Amino acid sequence: MVKREYLTRVGTKGFIIFTIAVPLFSAGLLIFTMMVMLATRESDHTLKIALLDNAGFAKIIAAGLTEKLKNGQPVFRLVRTLEQPQSEQKARDELADQVRQGLLDCYLVVVKEVLEKGVVEFHPGTPLIFKQPVLSGARLIVL
Repeated sequence: MVKREYLTRVGTKGFIIFTIAVPLFSAGLLIFTMMVMLATRESDHTLKIALLDNAGFAKIIAAGLTEKLKNGQPVFRLVRTLEQPQSEQKARDELADQVRQGLLDCYLVVVKEVLEKGVVEFHPGTPLIFKQPVLSGARLIVL
């Protein structure tokens, strides 16, 4: 009986569409958030960013970083991607050190629960990179 209930729910068109649409929507929302940050940004140089991806969206996010500055250079250059590291805290500390050393301008953390919580963390090297913190429907947390 449990098997029949499971197959009845999983086999619906709505379940299949929802399973595909939610990750795509979340990735699109993240890209939109970064675009909004671009609009509030005064700098005319490419930002070196790293991505700590705990949810498996690194390829989708990287593919969405195609925006160009007025001078034709890319807005963001993804210089490092850490996908589901063994020690998240160690990876965060390492990226924070790289930001402090000036090797990175900022880094993004995509948490495992991004679909449930709708939270992506943005860690800038300095609050002066952008004119103001940006909040969107994805609840971007600027740290």
